[in-house]
Amino acid sequence: MSTLLGTSGGVLEAADAWVAGGRSRISGALLEAVMSTPGAGEALDEAAPPPTPSALFDAFAGGHNPAARRAMEATFELVAGPGEGLDPGDLHPGDLVVRAAPGEGVAHLAMVGPRGAVPGESLESEGLTPEPRAGGGVYVHVVEGGAFAHASGDGYARRVAGPDGRVQRDTVVLRLRGAESLAPPVMAEDDGRDPEDYGYDREDDTEDEPFPPERVSWPGGTAAQQAFMRQVYRLHVASSSARRPFVADVPDGELGTVEGGHRARTAAADDARALLAEIRAELQRQKDAGDARARRVTAIGVVSAYRSATQQLAAWQGNFPMYYSRTQADRASKAGGEHGAAAAAYLARYIGGWLAAPGFSLHNDGRAIDFTTTQGGTSMGASSNAANRAAWRRSWMWDWMTANAARFHFFQNTAIDEPWHWEHRPAATAGIAAAAAAAASAVAAAAGAVGGAAATAAGALAAAAGAGGESAWNAGEDDESAVAECGLESVAEDEESIPSTGLAWSGATDEQLAFMRAVYDRHVATSASRRTFIGDVPGSERAEVEGDVTLRTAAAADLRALFADCRAERARQAGAGDARAAAVSRVGITSGYRSASRQFSLWKKYFPKYYFKTREHRQTLSGGEHGDAAVRYTAHYVGQWIAAPGFSLHNDGRAADLVCV
Repeated sequence: MSTLLGTSGGVLEAADAWVAGGRSRISGALLEAVMSTPGAGEALDEAAPPPTPSALFDAFAGGHNPAARRAMEATFELVAGPGEGLDPGDLHPGDLVVRAAPGEGVAHLAMVGPRGAVPGESLESEGLTPEPRAGGGVYVHVVEGGAFAHASGDGYARRVAGPDGRVQRDTVVLRLRGAESLAPPVMAEDDGRDPEDYGYDREDDTEDEPFPPERVSWPGGTAAQQAFMRQVYRLHVASSSARRPFVADVPDGELGTVEGGHRARTAAADDARALLAEIRAELQRQKDAGDARARRVTAIGVVSAYRSATQQLAAWQGNFPMYYSRTQADRASKAGGEHGAAAAAYLARYIGGWLAAPGFSLHNDGRAIDFTTTQGGTSMGASSNAANRAAWRRSWMWDWMTANAARFHFFQNTAIDEPWHWEHRPAATAGIAAAAAAAASAVAAAAGAVGGAAATAAGALAAAAGAGGESAWNAGEDDESAVAECGLESVAEDEESIPSTGLAWSGATDEQLAFMRAVYDRHVATSASRRTFIGDVPGSERAEVEGDVTLRTAAAADLRALFADCRAERARQAGAGDARAAAVSRVGITSGYRSASRQFSLWKKYFPKYYFKTREHRQTLSGGEHGDAAVRYTAHYVGQWIAAPGFSLHNDGRAADLVCV
């Protein structure tokens, strides 16, 4: 599953999932959806229904009902009202945009999506579709319900301010109070993925540990400030550790020079030098040919590459006093005061929007490079402002990189919006695109035999090939769509899910075991609202594909036929001298049917790991580390990594994970 960015990331993720699931045609029901977000109890009173969009607008626009506004200010903060000046940088993902129909008593509610505010002139380059007939001004990427609902992936934008920067007269922008602690942040320069997601070897659990809090200090700070600094550091590191492993300083012997003192892993540095040599040669060729656009480019280079975890620690420590000062007023308004637990969680999130925790940035791993270019007098580096992003995507270098960087094993990270940031992925990962294309051809050839489902699969694989193999497979293997939507028959609905009473945790306290079972029940209930439980499939209804991997009988037969066709075509193309086909040494299957009972065993096995990874964040939630908010949060977290037993398509025997080497 993807994780969305922003100061209200947990709320935004819940809203996006709700919209994508087609839950309601009423836009205001979006607030009901976020009430079940982990930690949302700190922002919304679950005992009372949320206000309607029209009530929100009436309370915050014009001051006609001060009593209603005072009541709602416990939950909502006004970002900007009608006619007020709006700085696009003040808009955060997760903010609420309420637009009223004057005199009609109705209003529409949308949530600011992960791409935030975008100038009207940059919508096309940002890949966003504006609402019709809106004109120029400031737009926001939106997630919204209603008759024409839009999830974040739809790339839809609504206007909030005119060309003069003032909010439209029919619009207010609000923010949920307490939203900043709803979910751990995805750090700057850190997409939250494991290295193995990119084809890197993941180190085992004996890898280096993150730097301890005692390594950070504040010269001149008071004892209270020093203790608070270390608490913020602990939270930042804990939330980062839940997403990817810590990367210690890379030995000098494993690094190579790119240029200008910038270094990267040896293979990444070699490929980056080759890339820079070719792009500069092509730029000169186009200039010599008289290309006007190429002639406006005066520089291409590198602005950042490998940065050691120790350097990142120094940067974190050196910048902390600045972040502390910037957030002082906001922190003071939180429960517990400016040094309380809520304030620490808030500041950890705030810092995470600017700086990765030491050892958790891909720049610390030596595989990420930030490029720079100058075109038409505009220098484009690694600045996160919207104007720089838009300029990058209009640049000559961007067009060349998107068409050619994959040949040097550099890819954009689609989980972050940084057009200057490219990551080196091994040749095996780069080959996923070719493998997907070959598999798509084979599936398409078999489509006549296996019907529309195969054609759909071919289209999905072709899309993955076009994206350079970056198709985001669900880490939890939980399809969340009904089986019927895949053209498959649903199993009988009288089967019941595996009860939590079968869970055990060696060495756990009674409280920990009770919490484990509560999380499991929540995970199962959430999954059951999306699709039907699937019990163990009898052996008589399954057949072997190859290598002891089984599927439903018909699926196994079709996949064997697909493999035979694919391998024969590969051999034919290799025999004809096709280098890509000749480079393929294996096409096969790595995973097929997995019983619900086996899924239950895996869930039980991995829960302690998830429990301790989320512990520090759970302790900041309302009700403590074992409270209701912690149950909701942990169930959501676990669901990103493993499906609830009986709710994965692998449990149904119709899903297969393929491999191409």
